[in-house]
Amino acid sequence: MATITQFPTAGNDNDEPMGPTVRRTRAGSEELVTQKRSLSDAQRKVLLYANGKRPMETLSQMIPAVGEHPDIIKGMRDDGLIELVDPELGEVIDGPGTPAPEAKAPSGGTGSPEASAQGASTTAGPELAKAKNALRPEINRLLGDEGRTVLERLDSVNDSEELRQLINKLVGLIKLYAGKPASERFASQFQQWL
Repeated sequence: MATITQFPTAGNDNDEPMGPTVRRTRAGSEELVTQKRSLSDAQRKVLLYANGKRPMETLSQMIPAVGEHPDIIKGMRDDGLIELVDPELGEVIDGPGTPAPEAKAPSGGTGSPEASAQGASTTAGPELAKAKNALRPEINRLLGDEGRTVLERLDSVNDSEELRQLINKLVGLIKLYAGKPASERFASQFQQWL
């Protein structure tokens, strides 16, 4: 019989917060999607599990390398990928401290996703805008709040090659968050762009 281990989260109705929690920054969320840095498996797991609800102790239990090498967390904080948050106040107590700059709207745009999509459609054609509009609800459905950085990246896509690269990375991210079957359905739905 399989044993299921349930790890505590801070801020449960039944429990007192268990100390500082670890939260992924915007740069950390981007790294999950783009995979531009050469992070270790342990560092990628920290990014995946750093949702602002798990205290350090829980991360150390979930990812043994973190308990064995505390410098992993320090390095990731120094690189601006994660931050420590007081779960009661929701305030950063140790992290990069400065938010990443907001995504800029195309010139003359309003900053809304619709305006960004319209700006892209004038430079890259209606097919690209159509694909981006089809991707938005799927990203929201499959990734929820975790998809906001992906949506910002999607708004900045200007050509079909950029979109193809983003969708390829999304397939892997969806596999992590929603599982292999959801990832395969997503890939088949957007096959023409892969």
